[in-house]
Amino acid sequence: MKTCIAWFRNDPRLHDNRMLRRAIEWGHRLLCVYIHDSKHDEYTRWGFPRMGRHRRIFLADTLRDLDAALTRLGHRLWLGYGRPSEVLPRLSQTLGATSIVCERIAAPEEEQDVGKVRAAGVDVQAIWQSSLLDPDNLSFDVSSLPQVFSAFRKRVEAEGIQPPRAEPAPSELPVPITALPEWIRIDQILNGVTAASDERSSFPYGQPKCRGGKSAALAHVARYFSGAAAQRYKETRNGLIGIDHSTKFSPWLATGSLSPRTLFGALKSHEAAWGANESTYWIWFELLWRDYFEISTPATRLVSLPRDRAHSTVDASAR
Repeated sequence: MKTCIAWFRNDPRLHDNRMLRRAIEWGHRLLCVYIHDSKHDEYTRWGFPRMGRHRRIFLADTLRDLDAALTRLGHRLWLGYGRPSEVLPRLSQTLGATSIVCERIAAPEEEQDVGKVRAAGVDVQAIWQSSLLDPDNLSFDVSSLPQVFSAFRKRVEAEGIQPPRAEPAPSELPVPITALPEWIRIDQILNGVTAASDERSSFPYGQPKCRGGKSAALAHVARYFSGAAAQRYKETRNGLIGIDHSTKFSPWLATGSLSPRTLFGALKSHEAAWGANESTYWIWFELLWRDYFEISTPATRLVSLPRDRAHSTVDASAR
């Protein structure tokens, strides 16, 4: 019986999660894992903490929400502490796991973590899923990505390239693993900090509507697109005070609890009901701007990989 570990990284959600879908397909038994990297409790060489209080609070809320969603499917989120390159091989050995599936993050430290886990003899499947557009659906290789955003946008629009449809959250998961090593509590991620959110803030994350996690994210998406806010977005987006001046999607996009493809689907549904205008186009424009940097960041790292594997499963020899 295959045992698989679904390693949540910057994708703590059930909806539109290719990593989780692959883990479901791969394993008969499943453990959902998040590793709080001990490096986040360190200070940089410039003297400031790698993870500040606001991010800690938002992350803790996000993980609570993910754990609640998993609980409804008969699972729990196992929280580990330490360096992933040390925690995951030990966990795999303890469970007899045959594979770890995770999101591919094209950044040096994150890629080093995956490489070290593989070097410890653990099979790791890394799935690219952070961008709106699928790089495999572009008519050009990422190595030929235009040097400026405008050229990229014009080419995407001229060729009618569209994002894949967002996938729904799974309705069931494989058999959960119940005999687990000791895990940390989500409160330990907070490291003693408490919320100090001001209600006058442009994003008062202490209020339920702005909490971390996919529940608040999807509720905000539904609320934002159910009214006229999107119809006047371009005129109000530079306002500093007020929850509806800009979309406020970015905190959830940045933490991965909101899929950009889910957001794009909500935008198109809004346009179908309310009509498309310059403001709704501008939401697409800025989603595409975000995508340009998502795709351009890993461009030099992905170019050497076969196109059918570079954005899905990446094996150790293809690094």
